[in-house]
Amino acid sequence: MAGRGVEARYGTLHNLSMAVVSAGMIGVAILHFASNPANAPNLSLNDPRFVLFAMLALAMGYYVFLGISRYLNRQAQVVIDRDGIDLRLSMWNFDDGLRPIRGLPSAVLVRDNGLDTSASAMLDAVKSFRPNLVKP
Repeated sequence: MAGRGVEARYGTLHNLSMAVVSAGMIGVAILHFASNPANAPNLSLNDPRFVLFAMLALAMGYYVFLGISRYLNRQAQVVIDRDGIDLRLSMWNFDDGLRPIRGLPSAVLVRDNGLDTSASAMLDAVKSFRPNLVKP
């Protein structure tokens, strides 16, 4: 580890499965209402069930888009090497989890949800290249 840096990319399996499951949820809802039209909401903004399902479909559509775009993005999102720490994570990805780093106050957090490298591996790289940034 001393000579090589760590690069974290979006994990292909995590993000592709997020897209597939989200698309599947939309498909199941459409299939359910197509096979049981009596249970389907009215196509009107006055029907709260229509508004609810429309909002849920938009949310799941967002995760389909996010999963596919991250699956296709092979650019390194976190690079830790001798030159420093380069973060290319967007602050607008509301689905990314924040995880505490072991041994540090909970105020110091790293997003690693959906990345192919764990937060602990990134912390080890930071300790290797920039030991002054990590409290013992």
